[in-house]
Amino acid sequence: MPKRYFEDLVEGEKLDCDNVIFARNGIIEFAWQFDPQPFHTDEDAAKKSAFAA
Repeated sequence: MPKRYFEDLVEGEKLDCDNVIFARNGIIEFAWQFDPQPFHTDEDAAKKSAFAA
């Protein structure tokens, strides 16, 4: 399959993807690399953010 981007997707389209396991450390490492906001990288900051449940 050729490389596709977000704008190539069609609403309702189903994609067959491999399973992915998300682990706490991997999520935080990803956040440090790509979106290092305090509520993504610090558990205490996340608990105090507007996004806390």
